[in-house]
Amino acid sequence: MKTIEQIKEMLSLDPNDKEDAESIQEIESQTDLRQYLLEILEDFVHRGFDKALCQRGISASLNFNSVLTINQILEEGLENWDESEYAQYGLPLFKATAVKYGFSNWIGDDTGSEDKYAASW
Repeated sequence: MKTIEQIKEMLSLDPNDKEDAESIQEIESQTDLRQYLLEILEDFVHRGFDKALCQRGISASLNFNSVLTINQILEEGLENWDESEYAQYGLPLFKATAVKYGFSNWIGDDTGSEDKYAASW
């Protein structure tokens, strides 16, 4: 897993910005940083599935980038996900992350790049 300094840099947190300073303080106060990140990740995956399945492009993209970044921070197997692999609003990444960490998987056995998603849109 990345260090706290690397995490702050990856998230572009500026200690001179009030909101960023609060985020930095929250991160630094965690006794189990991995568990904290997994809780955040689960929320992004949940919202990502929701936005992707509702065809909310910008919202799905924001969640895709957040899930991607947290996976890069955790460095547990999904950190090298191809950023261009954004099929069906990011469903493959949301599914891979959900399966890896035991989160709710909204698309079951589908890969997320299934023709049925494209056909319904």
